[in-house]
Amino acid sequence: MNSFRRIMDDIFSNCIQVTEETEAANRLMHPEYADNDTEIKGFPEKHLAEIFFIGWEIKEGQLSAFSISQNKITALRYASDQSDKTQRHTHNYLELAYVVEGEFHQNIQGKDVCFQKGECCLIDTNCTHQDYLKGEDVKVVFLGISNHLFDKVLRENIPQGILIEFFGTALLSQKEVRQYLHLRPKQESNEHIEDILGQLLNELLQNDVGSEYICRGLVKRLLWHLCLAYDFSLSREQAKEMNVLIGDEVLRYIKEHEAEVTIQDLVQKFHYNEDYFNRLLKRREGVTYSAYLQRIRLEKARELLEETSLSIEEIIEQCGYHNKGFFYRIFAQKYGMTPAKLRELKQ
Repeated sequence: MNSFRRIMDDIFSNCIQVTEETEAANRLMHPEYADNDTEIKGFPEKHLAEIFFIGWEIKEGQLSAFSISQNKITALRYASDQSDKTQRHTHNYLELAYVVEGEFHQNIQGKDVCFQKGECCLIDTNCTHQDYLKGEDVKVVFLGISNHLFDKVLRENIPQGILIEFFGTALLSQKEVRQYLHLRPKQESNEHIEDILGQLLNELLQNDVGSEYICRGLVKRLLWHLCLAYDFSLSREQAKEMNVLIGDEVLRYIKEHEAEVTIQDLVQKFHYNEDYFNRLLKRREGVTYSAYLQRIRLEKARELLEETSLSIEEIIEQCGYHNKGFFYRIFAQKYGMTPAKLRELKQ
């Protein structure tokens, strides 16, 4: 038995039966209390390396649940029923669920989904879901990861692809996609992912010097492994909605920073390579990044010429140009006249 499963079994075997006192003080699961209400779960404060760990075991009519943070373990046992489910809820962080044993059932955005042993579910911020407490010999762990930590990880060398697009939209200010990914291992063996999870558990339990940085590195390693060793896909509707959201956000950012924005700025903010933005703008606007930026700068210059009394030199600077001769040439190519002539005609 690997260290990850050994730690899990030791904790589950020492769970304390819930009483009125413990239930009031520590609730690791929230049974459904209203059909139409949605609980909003915020990221818990003061968790090591901006992650937290919860484990569930459903066995013989009992739910054993634990949480670990900074070498503190809370482990409780609840009476459960096959018809029990958690209250419908959302998160303001991303949650990765990994099925250790059995089958784990969730209702996500109104759709019932079954996850098999070795599979994962990555749930975006604001995605409504609830967990079913049914099955026998079911073990599942939930890794909560703050958006801030995701942002740090995305700035590093994680492989490009659907998973990164998912992460990118999760970090956008609108956060309206409300999506999830069903991840299936390409091979039967799950030893590597469980090895990483075991190392995370050990660091959280030890909370030693440097544990915070080790945990962050392990989260990066975990995401890298998911990118390479798991298959996942979005529905056509999800992919379309996600692409539209990314495109809208990129166009909005360019327009808001048109005077100083560079394609490297876009790479840094949205975590895609330069080719992605050229393809995106070609698809959305019919031109490359540089041509699109020139277009909106010249449109801004025309607007300032027509609606303000700024000098042409001031307008050139505000629009992000530093070569007056170059500006005059491309302006005349677009509008068929000089900036001064256009202003004269509009007066």
